[in-house]
Amino acid sequence: LDPVFDQYLRDIRIPTLEYAYRNGELNFRWGNAVEGFNLPIDVNLNGNEVRLQPTTSWQRLKVGSVESLKLAVDPNYYVSSFNLLAE
Repeated sequence: LDPVFDQYLRDIRIPTLEYAYRNGELNFRWGNAVEGFNLPIDVNLNGNEVRLQPTTSWQRLKVGSVESLKLAVDPNYYVSSFNLLAE
């Protein structure tokens, strides 16, 4: 839990869930965060509740082929999100 405390008590940055959907996979990680930050987060992924386990390194989740990915972060988390491939 040390990196979580470091992030919220000793750092002024708001962690950002960075993500990109490509070829049936959701790639995601924590950006704007202290090294080792690994807070699990609940998201709504195309209408389904999913708990992601992001770290500061890229993670992958197979989600299958969809026309457009809709990801919404649970508003109870003090984080932001950013789609790296958004137009």
